[in-house]
Amino acid sequence: MAIREHTIYDCIMRNALNLSGETALVSGDLRLTFSEIPIHVNCLARGLLNTGFEKGDRIAVLLNNCAEYALLLAACTR
Repeated sequence: MAIREHTIYDCIMRNALNLSGETALVSGDLRLTFSEIPIHVNCLARGLLNTGFEKGDRIAVLLNNCAEYALLLAACTR
């Protein structure tokens, strides 16, 4: 059986294409659709790069389970 290699971002983009208008993430008052998630993830990833982070750097995150944590985790995989 072949092992499929997909990144978190691959899954995000596949869902953005296939389930674009569906609600994907709810945290408090924040509700994001599958098509909105890549926008937020890419914005966070660009922010990390603009701040000086590079591929291979380690990033520590201390957050509760929340939408921001999930988005930042996905951004770090970019």
